[in-house]
Amino acid sequence: MKVLLRNSALFILLVMVSCGKKPLYTETHEFTSGKWSSGEMPVFEFEVNDSLTPFDLSFLLRINNEYDYQNIWILMHTDKPDGASSIDTVNLQLCDDRGRWLGKKSGAVYAYQAIFGRQHFFKPTGKYKIRMEHAVMEPNLRGVLDLSLIVEESGK
Repeated sequence: MKVLLRNSALFILLVMVSCGKKPLYTETHEFTSGKWSSGEMPVFEFEVNDSLTPFDLSFLLRINNEYDYQNIWILMHTDKPDGASSIDTVNLQLCDDRGRWLGKKSGAVYAYQAIFGRQHFFKPTGKYKIRMEHAVMEPNLRGVLDLSLIVEESGK
């Protein structure tokens, strides 16, 4: 079953990014036992060598029916090559007011892609590190399968 879930995550990720140019960076963090614990912070590191091209940054979150909430708050910690850092907050709405899941469904899995940086210029160039943590009061979020970061050239 775990292999099937991993393959479906890769398939969804490939379909979502295959329509445009090849992404600068794509990486997926799988959560053990489908649970995102409060101390677990997926880390995504990538190199940017072009400060003149705009990029879109998005993440893909996959959950199943065990997830108990309508939304998820995610804190993104970004470390830049020059030593500067920042924290951004994203609230991702996962279901409507009637409790219906809003994501793209594949079997018992729902996928949500959210752009958190549109036409972003990476200045300075160099190595970037983004760490993500959930900011939900529940320390262990059941039903969270994986989280992917996608950095691709903007469609303008």
